[in-house]
Amino acid sequence: MAIVSVFILIAVLATFVLKNIHEKKQQRETIDIFEIASEIQETETLMETRKAQETEPETMAETQETEPEIMTEAQETEPETMTETQETEPETQKTEPETASTAEPKAQEIAKAEETAPTGIVICIDPGHYKGASNLSGDNFYGYEEGIFTLRVALALKQELAYYGIDSYLTRETDSITIGGYTNGDLDKGHIGLRGEYAKDADLFVSIHTNANNENANGCPTCQQPMEINKTIVIVNQIAAKSDVAINVANQIGMELTKASYEAGLTFTDEFDTVDKSSIKQWTDTYNDMLNALGTVCCRIGNDGDYYGVLKGSANIGVPGMIVEHGFHTVEEMRRLAMTEDLAQIWARADAYGIAKGFGIVGTEM
Repeated sequence: MAIVSVFILIAVLATFVLKNIHEKKQQRETIDIFEIASEIQETETLMETRKAQETEPETMAETQETEPEIMTEAQETEPETMTETQETEPETQKTEPETASTAEPKAQEIAKAEETAPTGIVICIDPGHYKGASNLSGDNFYGYEEGIFTLRVALALKQELAYYGIDSYLTRETDSITIGGYTNGDLDKGHIGLRGEYAKDADLFVSIHTNANNENANGCPTCQQPMEINKTIVIVNQIAAKSDVAINVANQIGMELTKASYEAGLTFTDEFDTVDKSSIKQWTDTYNDMLNALGTVCCRIGNDGDYYGVLKGSANIGVPGMIVEHGFHTVEEMRRLAMTEDLAQIWARADAYGIAKGFGIVGTEM
């Protein structure tokens, strides 16, 4: 019995021991599994870290390679943009001066902007009289003197004609005149024909004047005439009267001067009575002093050809000639504008444009 009990005890102990050993073995296996799993996880983490480290340099390299490309494109684009801007700005600056000059009639602006090439046309300009030949004195005369004012118009006209490619020269460029050994008074009377003959190298002779009237015309003091007397009269010589071109020039000068005077407030109308060779008006004192009469182209014939010595002189050498009576200096407002405003420039511009139109250098409208 005791022996059985011992065997039983031994069996129980053995069972317990075996159970213990089995449980510990399972624990160890579990621990091993956890350790293995942990090692696997650590390994995977380590591998992912290494991959990430290996990937980052590539990404950084790609980024570094990409950024310069982007910067390069930007750098390349900026100069192009700047170049386009630089190329555009001068064009913008170039257009400003073209829109800058607006004080003149549009047609004249266009003609001047184009600066016509030399035409081969030559004009002889004669500033009427000389300093001291026609001095007016009294109230409201503003110091006006025809011989001085005509020189101002003539000098301005020379410059204006150059814009149209028309060459010109003057019979005088100072207050005095000397031709062929004669001076001043001699060239205003007895030897006045020399002024016209001075046009021997020209295609046209143009004598610049302002007009006057008879004493106390229209029941008014001689130099206090009403505005209604004011008009442009172009007097042509017999050579010009037979030339279609010269008549066209005379018409165009008359038209342009009349419009300029009207805009300046010097005339009652902007209309000018144009003519052809068959309808040229004969100049008379009555017409000259008439109120509310349109300006026109006239002839004045004397006992032996042209009445006026300067026109006879240019006719003697076969050159078409004309006297341009711009307006009446017996009208106070004309004297005022001549001496206090830029009337000389206004009339010179109109003269030049009329001459250019008459010769067909710029478009005409009749």
